Amino acid sequence: MHGLKFFGSKLFELKLFGLKFCGLRRSVALLCTLAVVSCQPLSDAPNPPKHTASPQVQVLPMAVPMTELQRQRTIRLYLPPSYGHSDRRYPVLYMHDGQNLFDAATGYAGEWQVDETLDRLAASGQLELIVVGIDNGAALRNQELVPFVHPEIGKAEGEAYLRFIINDLKPYIDRQYRTLPSREHTGLMGSSLGGLITHYAGQHHSDVFGRFGVLSPSYWVAGDEKARLSTPGIAEKSRWFVSMGSNEGDLMVADFQQVTAQLQRDLPKDSQLTLQLVAGAEHNEAAWAALMEPALLALFGNNPPRQLLLSRHMEKAEGSDDPALSPCGMAQAQAFAAQFKATALPKLFHTPYRRTQQTAQAFLQSGRALQSYDPRQVEPLLAELNASTDNALVVGHSNTIPALVTTLTGEQVAPLGEQDYGRIYILTQQQQKWQLEIRQLPLPAECQAKGL
Repeated sequence: MHGLKFFGSKLFELKLFGLKFCGLRRSVALLCTLAVVSCQPLSDAPNPPKHTASPQVQVLPMAVPMTELQRQRTIRLYLPPSYGHSDRRYPVLYMHDGQNLFDAATGYAGEWQVDETLDRLAASGQLELIVVGIDNGAALRNQELVPFVHPEIGKAEGEAYLRFIINDLKPYIDRQYRTLPSREHTGLMGSSLGGLITHYAGQHHSDVFGRFGVLSPSYWVAGDEKARLSTPGIAEKSRWFVSMGSNEGDLMVADFQQVTAQLQRDLPKDSQLTLQLVAGAEHNEAAWAALMEPALLALFGNNPPRQLLLSRHMEKAEGSDDPALSPCGMAQAQAFAAQFKATALPKLFHTPYRRTQQTAQAFLQSGRALQSYDPRQVEPLLAELNASTDNALVVGHSNTIPALVTTLTGEQVAPLGEQDYGRIYILTQQQQKWQLEIRQLPLPAECQAKGL
């Protein structure tokens, strides 16, 4: 369901329709229309929230003109703690929905805690950057943040909005503040429709931006034309962080998996794509606040998140005790490897059996090495994985792989059945915690021809 509702200063699209929004116990997004309702701004409520912005946050004294759109926009600025007593230049992150980034008193449903997160990262020596928060246009928000015409939204001013950032706002920020203006030091981030326009900018304005935070993207705006979300793809030397909450609706999650799978297949070798499907997370400010630290570090930090890929071999054993993969099994192994061709995977772990070894061999390329382990004694493998900071692939069997996933993440994973060949467990580590995503590979043409 993609209706519209007005909450304080932000017109935002509702897409989650369980009990929370429509009183319906449904796990998919239903297409129905909600009227636009004006709610009392929180700042005008009888007990308004207190201001929570850190001293590093300021509101620019003059609104910045949006030349092409013939309007103007309030800008909120975060400067790093060291800015006032150094001559350094800093990376810059431009963020949509500025009212909700720093201050509970201006947000309609809480804030993202961007300033608190960056203050903490600066104190620990991990990251300092400038953040430029662009207030949304209230009733104009939806049309400003969509690059495609959609019947539920009307106008699509997304391209003009991006030209405002590129031609009006960024030149002003670069003149007035000590920025690192090149694309590799310039990022864009937003959620929902803000995630969608950020994704679009990553495809069509990668000459200006090189870092993209795409949170809970509203890919539904593309309708049946999802292909245009993966064309022309991710530019070279880019970093993307794309996330979705598992409780944002089945269609939202399905769109996320479809679009990001294609992006990952086409990912340039010198670019980074960090994906997070966050268990239990919903479509709200609290969920996006929880992602600030991993997202900021993935986009601007020196150490991208670590990933482990775990999978059973690609085909059921038939015939001999240690059969080789058939053409179908090899095609599936190669499809698996193609999705992660740009991911750094120094170690490719496999058992002594041919099917697991062949699956791992499909990943072989420069900078990667095969290593065998005993599936009956996985403790040495676990010790090596826990001691390392590198990405790795682990190929095993129907009982060992779920056991490894459970041990590493603490989440109970059922043993794999005969119908589960092609299932991939993707573990992403941030701050010593593992996030689990489960993905099912589609059957290659070789397998479909066999009627599998």
